[in-house]
Amino acid sequence: MELLFTILNLITFIVVGYILKRIKLFSNRTAQELNSYVFKIAFPLNVIMSFYGVDLKEVINLSFILYISLTFLITFIFAEFVARILHTNPLTRAVSTVAIYRGNFIIMGFPILESLFGSSALIYAGIIVAVSQVFYNITTAWLYERASLGKVAFKKLFINVLKTPMLIGVFLGIIINLLGINLLFLEKPLTTIGKTASPFGLIVLGHGFIFTYNKNNIKNTLVIAFSKLICLPAIAFLTTELFNLTTLEKSISIILFGCPTAIVSYTFAKNYKADTELAQDYVVYTTILYALTIYLVLLVL
Repeated sequence: MELLFTILNLITFIVVGYILKRIKLFSNRTAQELNSYVFKIAFPLNVIMSFYGVDLKEVINLSFILYISLTFLITFIFAEFVARILHTNPLTRAVSTVAIYRGNFIIMGFPILESLFGSSALIYAGIIVAVSQVFYNITTAWLYERASLGKVAFKKLFINVLKTPMLIGVFLGIIINLLGINLLFLEKPLTTIGKTASPFGLIVLGHGFIFTYNKNNIKNTLVIAFSKLICLPAIAFLTTELFNLTTLEKSISIILFGCPTAIVSYTFAKNYKADTELAQDYVVYTTILYALTIYLVLLVL
């Protein structure tokens, strides 16, 4: 019952965001500004504070980091394989590849992890975020640059990755922890600000929903949804057998790899003039189906 309520809580925030859009309570520009706050301030603070006062020696596991890196690589290869079967157009193939392997686990995964396992789970999630920011951004840009230009400026790309707010948040959290810095009166307000990330992030997600119907996209959307929401957590689960991981590490990883398509996949499609309607459908419908699939995945766990 607790699991069901957690999922319904997520859905409620998304529905509220969509209702606010329909009644025009705040504009798209306001939603974009709020989204910047969520990803540049609130979520990084949430990650930073998850490291505060924790013994990292009891948390950081080299096997876990190796597992995450390998699983990202396997899911990327799987996504590329599925996309090649679906499309001949390189740009459309990039849209589908990114939609499969790039997950929205910051907005959709963090609230579930914190509800089920407590704030300590965000440390593991933070490690996954650190790896994902490097992997996601480099591979996504590589896919689109290869499809449109045939070359990639990796040096510039890597510098941009290092400036990602979530990655900076992970590094700051580790530094504060290792140096034993006492935040004193700042601890409570920083923690409180960090906690606003999930509700605001979910509301903005719902506000951005645009429902379209294109019968030509149905097949692709169903294939990508199945690949993203069922196959990826299955791959994550099977890969855990190769490593010495705790039950908590396994659970966190499977939950995060089972999250819906990341919103940024639509942004990339738009920037590279790819099929934005298809990219939008992937984000919207994997998010809707996620309420069912994550429940099934967690029941298996």
